[in-house]
Amino acid sequence: SIVFATQLKEIPQFKNFSTTIIALIVMLVVLLINWLGSKLSGQVQKITLVIKLLPIAAIIIFALFYQGPNQLAGAPAPHLTSGAGAATFGQALLAVLFAYDGWLSIGNLASEIKNPAKTLAKAIIWGLFGVTIFYTLLNWSYVKIIPWSKVVGNQTTALLTAQKLFGHFGSIIIAIGILVSVFGAINGHTLLGSRMPYVLGKEHQLPAANFFGSLNSKTMVPTNSMLFECAIATVMIFSGTFDSLTNMLVYVSWIFSILLFVGVLILRKRQPELERPYKIPWYPLPPLLAICGALFIVITTTLTQPVLSAIGILLTLSGWPVYLYVHRQKAN
Repeated sequence: SIVFATQLKEIPQFKNFSTTIIALIVMLVVLLINWLGSKLSGQVQKITLVIKLLPIAAIIIFALFYQGPNQLAGAPAPHLTSGAGAATFGQALLAVLFAYDGWLSIGNLASEIKNPAKTLAKAIIWGLFGVTIFYTLLNWSYVKIIPWSKVVGNQTTALLTAQKLFGHFGSIIIAIGILVSVFGAINGHTLLGSRMPYVLGKEHQLPAANFFGSLNSKTMVPTNSMLFECAIATVMIFSGTFDSLTNMLVYVSWIFSILLFVGVLILRKRQPELERPYKIPWYPLPPLLAICGALFIVITTTLTQPVLSAIGILLTLSGWPVYLYVHRQKAN
């Protein structure tokens, strides 16, 4: 929502609007869409996916044939062999991995998907493959068209690239496409994120379990969980920048990802005969590689951003008293 507001304000007519107010409004609009049912929010997700690919494809294709100055030569060469270079690369991964975050959450919809064993595997594999191709080509386009000094730390790089390629009017069209893309991302996170408190409530793993574990009688979606999710989002909108929030999210989520990858190894060892809808090919290489990659992200972030890491861990540990309270209630 913060990114949506930031991009919208680059259009002259919205320049003087409040970033916070825009972010809150777009969040409420997405909440309403999801409140009306998963079928509508699913259709919105499909439409925004198609529309978001149009500006991305336009930027990539026009960048390929761009006859202006090639700025690629001005981009710094990576130095991953040095300790500082590896640490910087780890920091950059925090921002990059947020773009790939959907595969971690898609399992939340397993109970609402037909034939999840096949559908989830296809969605994760082809989704990651598609994001990788588009993300790489899009960022290559930015660096080719825009001087490196204007790329670093700039949240409107896509708009600057579009202005270079298509002029003022064309860039407005591209900006609208980018806004649709961001809107789709907000919708996807709302759709997926709201299922987690619902499942925890249904399994009586949260206080007020009946509140979180209930579905709307008309639309059969977890509206109470959506309200809770949006309440947290509202606090976050007021509390920090997009980069600090996403960096913290990725850092903490990859700590849990390490536990998940280790869990795969443990379950394969302890319960070899367990029925599994899907099994990883070339086992145990994928989970071992995943653990190494995740450890690199977590360790470099802890060393280079200790304050952010500490806040992320403390926020996560704030759930520990809730966990103890729920299990004490169960024991009684």
